[in-house]
Amino acid sequence: MENLPNGQVGTIVEVYEERDETNYLVEFADTQGCEYAMAVLKINEILVLHYDLATV
Repeated sequence: MENLPNGQVGTIVEVYEERDETNYLVEFADTQGCEYAMAVLKINEILVLHYDLATV
């Protein structure tokens, strides 16, 4: 997506599988939870983040 800077964190909300290709609908939201962008991305455009949930 041209207008979305690299490094933005999003959430995969849908997976589209067609023939030999899989695409992902990714939602980007601000810290208040308001969506500011949606993008359909290929796997090579996604960096999977892993984190451990910390409890206080």
